[in-house]
Amino acid sequence: MRRSSRTGSSKRWSGRRKVIVALFVGALVVAVPVALASHDFTDVPDSSAFHGDISAVKGAGITSGKTCVPPGTPPTYCPTEVVNRQSMAAFIHRGFGRAGVGNGTLEQSNATDTDVATVTISVGGVAGGTQFVVVTGTLTGEIEPDDSGCPCETAFRLVRDGGGAISNYAFFTNTLNFASGYNTAGASTTTVVAVPSATTQTFRLQSEMDGGVGSVYLRGDISAITAAFGSTGGSTLAVPSVSKASSSPR
Repeated sequence: MRRSSRTGSSKRWSGRRKVIVALFVGALVVAVPVALASHDFTDVPDSSAFHGDISAVKGAGITSGKTCVPPGTPPTYCPTEVVNRQSMAAFIHRGFGRAGVGNGTLEQSNATDTDVATVTISVGGVAGGTQFVVVTGTLTGEIEPDDSGCPCETAFRLVRDGGGAISNYAFFTNTLNFASGYNTAGASTTTVVAVPSATTQTFRLQSEMDGGVGSVYLRGDISAITAAFGSTGGSTLAVPSVSKASSSPR
């Protein structure tokens, strides 16, 4: 009878162990975190070493993804597929920088927000992304010796067509005033602006004078250079960090 009792107890304990093991395994299944897909592409999980790089080229409008073979749940990037030469050319063309320069002269007499120089630039990438443009404007002023309409305080700013002013007013270090010896003066300003990719953008260097009623000649120079992975920050162009895999020659 005792032997029989021990056997029944052993069977009951064995059953309990199975239940405990099953519950423990179930708890592990629930506890293991699932790698969620990127908000850009369903086949690029957040855990991927290249997640940051792929998100960067998507955000800059350099790629919009593609349909994989076999197809997955869109949108997909197909990260393990081979890049052929025509695709490589498209990536390079969309992402490489573009530059434009412009200059002009103006005889100004107490005018407000007058264009001195303009530049138009074609921004790379495909529609739906955002690229960055570094815009620099330089203005030089000269007053004639016999001009009695100054001292003249000169200010200037950078403007984007359709987007308004992209920089605060900058001022000449010296007020134009021939009688005081300041017959020429100048200054420059730089800013970074985010614009939609695959668009054409026009930027203007505008001047404004306070007190000028005589002949003041202004020369303006403006340049615009695209920087696909830059970020806005006044006159500073910062490049955001990407995943550690970006340093690997792959």
